[in-house]
Amino acid sequence: MHAVDVLATVRVVIGQSEFMETVPITAASPGLDGVLGSLPGEDERQIRVRLLSIGDRLVETARRLGGRCGWHGSGFELHSMPSGQVSIWGSVEALDAAGQAVAFEVELRPGWFGKDCGHELSWQVDLDVDADCQQQRDCGQMHNVFEQTWSAASADDAITVLGEAVSHLERLAAQPLSGWLSKAGD
Repeated sequence: MHAVDVLATVRVVIGQSEFMETVPITAASPGLDGVLGSLPGEDERQIRVRLLSIGDRLVETARRLGGRCGWHGSGFELHSMPSGQVSIWGSVEALDAAGQAVAFEVELRPGWFGKDCGHELSWQVDLDVDADCQQQRDCGQMHNVFEQTWSAASADDAITVLGEAVSHLERLAAQPLSGWLSKAGD
């Protein structure tokens, strides 16, 4: 089994245990209201079409790197936590020639994720790059080597910002994996 497949298998087993459930986002399901709020049918359909198109870019980036997209091999997934918190998440994972992994991840979360609901609707998009430990004493973990956050004030704007974050992810993933790995060292 290829190392990326092993990593994905481990993540799916862990990801669908007591920690969270992941479901690929398709043209028909799952509902997005847990992240985007209640949307009229046509608005949700248009947002879903945009979301799927942006997700296709993640799949293409993974293909270009010879890696894997997400836990299910699809663009975006809905992550549901046992607490009821829900986010839209996507990732591209790739290995260098030595089998060292780099993960590029984007996540769209509503402003009410992880805290009490405020009076204003808001959304947050995070972009992270994690790389396998390169320290002399390998801790066996991945280290965050890049992070950026954007905000949005409407569900439509949140999808636009998510698209911009994926554009940034594409540029970051075009850089040599060795550069990202070197940032996870001593």
